Amino acid sequence: MFDVALSSLLDEFGEIMVIDFFHGFFPLIKIGEVNININKLLEVKKFGLVLKLFFAYITLCGLVMFPCFILQEAIQVAIWGTWPAKTSKNWPLVLQGCGVVEKINLSLKIINYSAGWIQPLAFLSYRSFAQGTDYYVESVKSEILRKSPKCFHNKKVELLFTPEKILQENNQIKLISYNLIVISDHVPEKFPIKVKGIGIAKGKVLIIKMEK
Repeated sequence: MFDVALSSLLDEFGEIMVIDFFHGFFPLIKIGEVNININKLLEVKKFGLVLKLFFAYITLCGLVMFPCFILQEAIQVAIWGTWPAKTSKNWPLVLQGCGVVEKINLSLKIINYSAGWIQPLAFLSYRSFAQGTDYYVESVKSEILRKSPKCFHNKKVELLFTPEKILQENNQIKLISYNLIVISDHVPEKFPIKVKGIGIAKGKVLIIKMEK
């Protein structure tokens, strides 16, 4: 009871006034004893404040990291879904799966880069996961281009490209690799090059005119 009352007095009047109060009305109580009780209470209050701040930080980390965790799981489920689609050679379905993975991965990046820095280790982990996911999507799209180029008919295509041969026809440069033809107005100085353009499927060949 004494500690509770003393704590209430500390909150309302402060340390100096409480010591003066006890010294004036209770002269038999030593000021040193009052000081000891006050110091103990102050230490307990400081420790309680530290605990509150710590749990607030943990809660905030959970609010940010839990959605990232759910998005990571969603990406994994979508990736698993592309495996049976590839096995059955359903390339349009595989490409659809890549689109799903890209959208979820974009959401993960937005959350992680916006607020993930609050937990540095988790931020680095999810950034690496997002980079690995980008690589998976790029590699699967490369496989689709090779095995079913018509899936990219009238769709925007972005890829790293190294031609197997180069032809010049009617003031156009054709960069050719297997069933992929990239049309450019000049011969690039070095390869691979970043190709961006709309794909046009002609039979088993995909033609891409590079955007300027």
